[in-house]
Amino acid sequence: MLGFYVILLPVFLGFPTAIRITLLLSLSWAFAYFLTNVAVGLKIVAPVPHAVALIYIPHGIQLLAAWAYGWRSVLYLLPIVTLVTCGHDDIWEHALTEIAVIWIFDLISAPLGIHAIRHIIANEQRFARLRLNWRVLVLGGLLATILNSGVMQMVHQPAYTLPGVLGGFLWLVVSDMAGLMVVLLSLMFLFRWARLLFHAQLRSS
Repeated sequence: MLGFYVILLPVFLGFPTAIRITLLLSLSWAFAYFLTNVAVGLKIVAPVPHAVALIYIPHGIQLLAAWAYGWRSVLYLLPIVTLVTCGHDDIWEHALTEIAVIWIFDLISAPLGIHAIRHIIANEQRFARLRLNWRVLVLGGLLATILNSGVMQMVHQPAYTLPGVLGGFLWLVVSDMAGLMVVLLSLMFLFRWARLLFHAQLRSS
């Protein structure tokens, strides 16, 4: 995947900044969604009637985008999220208002969660862009998935019993947070590798 981005780097540099960010986030989100579909295909799913992958990595991508770009992340992720939402096999079984609610909350839950947590945690907003704050990402991700998963279950509620709705809600939260943990751990190893590489170059120079 890294080689794919390296090949496309000259193309990215030729576009305006907003388009480059949109393409980069869309590719990352699409790749994460592909991994989620692979997990579903391998039956790595939660024991609920609706197929829910045990690890939903796009949630982590959306949280990182919201942390870095705030509410602008909605516009950057709008094309890929809209494309995937409209491409679901069962999405058109719902009313247009239900589809709109699912689509809107899928887009705004991450920046809303990050925005709320930044205002709850004292002094975080002042230094928000200086370093990656794991606490804000985790708490913001939890709030975001509670909002988004709650809305999804309310839309599906007529089809399931109350225990099924609650079970589906809990598994969606677990799946989203597991995906966020995968992204954060990947970033941690990436930063550590970059730091070791930097120190190695300093010693060799």
